Amino acid sequence: NSNEGSFHFRYAQGFRQSWGLETFTQAEFNEFQDLTLRKILGGGLRVQLFKAEKRSIFAGLGGFYEDEKIDGDADQANFRGNLYLSLRSLISENVESVVVLYYQPSFKVDRDYRVQVTAGLETKLMKSLKLVNSLKYAYDSRPPLGIATDDFSYRVMFNFSY
Repeated sequence: NSNEGSFHFRYAQGFRQSWGLETFTQAEFNEFQDLTLRKILGGGLRVQLFKAEKRSIFAGLGGFYEDEKIDGDADQANFRGNLYLSLRSLISENVESVVVLYYQPSFKVDRDYRVQVTAGLETKLMKSLKLVNSLKYAYDSRPPLGIATDDFSYRVMFNFSY
């Protein structure tokens, strides 16, 4: 009951042990949400709040520009803030749990914000390849006309890092 896809690329550069800068780009579509194409380009500051042998917590503060093409609605372009909290926990040598919470307010429209919570398990298959099982809840305070504010999804993905 969905036809969706996405591409996400992120580059993070640490400058000190506890902080760094990151930049990212993303392209996605979601037929269920009438999203023909969303393109994102952004960046920000990434701060390590806690790090132990098997657990870590990071926070991010930044922003991005998005360009959206909505089926049956006017195209939209917007600048949004991007605040996130990322929690990682190593369950075993090859399995890691990840929970990420995003808050993305619009800089242009008052009371226009998105919240997303993603929880997943990453299983290492090879040195650079992981199998990811992910459960996501997303809330959009101002979705396109006729689209629900809440969205749940379960995904199985591959993560390649180098």
